[in-house]
Amino acid sequence: MRQMETERLVFRPWQEGDTPDLYACACDPSVGPIAGWPPHKSPEESLEVIRHVFNGPECYALCLKGKTGPIGCIELKLRGHTDMTDKEDECELGYWLGKPFWGKGLMTEAALEMIRHGFEDLNMTRIWCGCYEGNERSRRVQEKAGFRYQWTSRDLEVPLMHEKRTGYVSSLTRDQWEADMARCSDLNAGAIDRWVEEGWEWGRPISHEEYIKALEGDWQMVLTPVKPVPRTWFPDLSGKRVLGLASGGGQQMPLFAAAGASCTVLDYSEKQLESERAVAEREGYAIEMVRADMTKTLPFEDSSFDIIFHPVSNCYIRDVDHVWKECARVLKTGGLLMAGLDNGINFLFWDQDESRITGRLPFDPLKNPDQMEALKREDGGVQFSHSIEEQIGGQLRAGFELLDLYSDTNGSGFLQERGVPCFFATLSRKK
Repeated sequence: MRQMETERLVFRPWQEGDTPDLYACACDPSVGPIAGWPPHKSPEESLEVIRHVFNGPECYALCLKGKTGPIGCIELKLRGHTDMTDKEDECELGYWLGKPFWGKGLMTEAALEMIRHGFEDLNMTRIWCGCYEGNERSRRVQEKAGFRYQWTSRDLEVPLMHEKRTGYVSSLTRDQWEADMARCSDLNAGAIDRWVEEGWEWGRPISHEEYIKALEGDWQMVLTPVKPVPRTWFPDLSGKRVLGLASGGGQQMPLFAAAGASCTVLDYSEKQLESERAVAEREGYAIEMVRADMTKTLPFEDSSFDIIFHPVSNCYIRDVDHVWKECARVLKTGGLLMAGLDNGINFLFWDQDESRITGRLPFDPLKNPDQMEALKREDGGVQFSHSIEEQIGGQLRAGFELLDLYSDTNGSGFLQERGVPCFFATLSRKK
């Protein structure tokens, strides 16, 4: 059994030393009966439960980070330990939480991580979950975690309570879970389309005058908000095949085209591609435009490009390792990857004046409902923070060598005034 963590929780095996904390939670008549088991009558009973009930291979004590004592329990019940399925690739999710910790989103946070663990680490194809009539808290957790209602069972025997109840069964398949993850891309595309219509600075294409200057060799590009990319990063662009990855908007690709490159742009925002098309038609150059989701396999053959230009955008996807692997696949050997990256600091500051830390890292709204609510309030799409291990380490693991990098700021606001770097850019070469 592995130890796992979320933003606020640690998942670890149960220990006999957890007996006092378990008893403190499980003796409360508000906790067990609604889930189908009676309150614990003594610490000795709690110890027996740890020894003989909480001993499944995927049964975890839930602890708050920075604390040692369990506040609840969560388990993936595998074949032989559940009556909901007899298939090896299916399991049942069960959970309970001590009453002092209700209403804080903790169980939803825990359930989302266990679902990820079940599908990604245990290769489950379906996870079942159920609750008894009247257990509205459990039902809401299941809804927030993405479970779909399956059926109602009446006159169910509840052996530990010596009674019959009505029960509701729901399930979540791996395909459904993956589709829910993919829906983030659609939400982000819609958000960016709205931002472009509202005058978003990264959706305003270059002017005709700027294009003419670029034809004369007078141009600069940005991967991050302020600092231009050093000209030394660019080889002779004449005849080079360049992929603008999530780089629509008519800002960078026109400059590559003016320098003689053969350009392809991939973006999932229709408005960004419209801007790209408008500049190309206005200036009379050819460009291949592809509407596609970079969380999927890129729609290009292996070794297709000499350069990939990737401005800040992987904050809108959860799995950046996939992107780096795909970049390595479609780049030629010796090809260059130029990437703008968010270092996560902006996710700590949600107040408009940026003077107070109100957020937490890592920022993953698919695990943390409060972070999703914060994004909705700001019309911020669905965003994710990424560690340096994911951003630079991911490139190295994908087969790149790091040639250069620089940091950058927001361009305005409290953090900018104090010189706090919130972005960085990397130049890497495929080995």
